[in-house]
Amino acid sequence: MGIAHRAAEARAGVVLLAGPGAVRRTLELSGVTMRFGSEVSALEAEGGRVVAVRLGAERIAVDACVVALGSRSPSLLAPLRIAVPVYPVKGYSLTIPVRDETRSAW
Repeated sequence: MGIAHRAAEARAGVVLLAGPGAVRRTLELSGVTMRFGSEVSALEAEGGRVVAVRLGAERIAVDACVVALGSRSPSLLAPLRIAVPVYPVKGYSLTIPVRDETRSAW
């Protein structure tokens, strides 16, 4: 697991990554810094949106956050009262509709 953020922006976007690949290379080319080996201890929310990611005592402000931790996602999201239907079984899938395509970078 890692954390990625753009230091040049006042508020950075954060992406939690399971490993390297095409997404990682694309993010790095757009100025994102990867921080592998960093443990995300909490997400902070205000007004129904994630506004920061906590790495222990360090706080990183964000505009958006993607949680891709598989069966560990529910435990990180539970304090925010976000329930995701992901269960630790052999193989899993989660499909989430994009509510506002104008805000989606993908």
